[in-house]
Amino acid sequence: DWGSFSELWETLRRPSWWWLTVLPLVYAVIRFVLHFIFDLIGKILATVLIVVAAVVVIAVRGVGWALGKLLWPVLWLFDAMMRALENGYPHLIRWSLRNRFIVYSLVIAAGAATVWAAPQLDSELIPELHQGEFTVELSLPVGTPLQTTNEVMAPVEQELLKIVPRLRNLITTIGSERDSAESGERGEHTTRLRVALTSQKTRVLGEALALGAPAAPTDPNTAEREALAAVRPLAQRLPDAIVNVARPALFSFTKPIEVEVRGYELAELGAATSAVREALAEIPGLRDVRASILPGSPEVQIVYNRDALARLNLDIRTVAELVRNKVQGFEATKYNRKDRKIPVRVRLQNIETADVEELRGLVVNPGQSRPVPLSAVAELTLGRGPNEIRRIGQQRVGLVTANLEGAGLGSVVEQID
Repeated sequence: DWGSFSELWETLRRPSWWWLTVLPLVYAVIRFVLHFIFDLIGKILATVLIVVAAVVVIAVRGVGWALGKLLWPVLWLFDAMMRALENGYPHLIRWSLRNRFIVYSLVIAAGAATVWAAPQLDSELIPELHQGEFTVELSLPVGTPLQTTNEVMAPVEQELLKIVPRLRNLITTIGSERDSAESGERGEHTTRLRVALTSQKTRVLGEALALGAPAAPTDPNTAEREALAAVRPLAQRLPDAIVNVARPALFSFTKPIEVEVRGYELAELGAATSAVREALAEIPGLRDVRASILPGSPEVQIVYNRDALARLNLDIRTVAELVRNKVQGFEATKYNRKDRKIPVRVRLQNIETADVEELRGLVVNPGQSRPVPLSAVAELTLGRGPNEIRRIGQQRVGLVTANLEGAGLGSVVEQID
């Protein structure tokens, strides 16, 4: 009746009954829509995959048919060779079993030929790396100032930029860092040129784009030889310059040839090392022969007169430390700046440009009534110290190093021995 219907309608209008009625309907609609969309996407993807697979199969069969037609002569020849080997192998086995003496003779002859040819072959320890880059080290006479070295190398660098083929970049380093591990052989008189050539892929692509046609790839070894052929004559034109070429090394040594000359007296060791270097320079196939014992940088050598110091009541240790502090400087204090401590070094003004006469006039007894110059208690002479003292096994050695070019390591080592 109408009263029961009104009660039912009022019940349905309550919030709890409303959501219990609508949520199942919404869930059913969303599920139907998602099922329809995913089913449609799956059928589309399946259709696309079937079409792609059909195209790939047809293309593969077409390419296989075309390659079969193009390579038919090669395949026919290969098949004929295999049939000939298959048919001839039994005959060869039967002939070998009937003629054992001939087979044994051939085996012995092949072994003897191998034994005879093996010593004739050259040997190599580790092949050189050809990565399209190398380093040229130039040494001017020891004592050449840094500014002079820079002025000499500036036109050389500009010329190399013009004449080196396939040059990618050129890095020039003049002098050496104060704390460098190689500072014994390097200094203000040395220059290092790092030459990097364009890679094979880049070079081929660039030539192809420039010429409009594919370019033939270039062997990295050939590219390096062409670059060295342009660099060596230009570097050797520098007067009194020592040229050394080095390539990237796999292990600790950088050159394939290294001869150790052992001795005790430094002067005799230097003379022997120079004699070995001159002998190696005459061997064909060796380039960039270099000795490690070279004249050192010019230096002022001070020899104190103990008798003169004693007459003036001066101590040799005090005077030597005073001269060292004035010339080299000493750390007076440290300047604290946030978390850094900057050492403050004190020395005489403009002492780095002083000459020998100014050094002779240094006062060695500051604060006394009668100043005493350094020349009154010491003898100052100009000389050269060793550039380095190298030891191997607690014994002084001089090293003679060289590069190989156009020769094998084994044959060159025999000539060196």
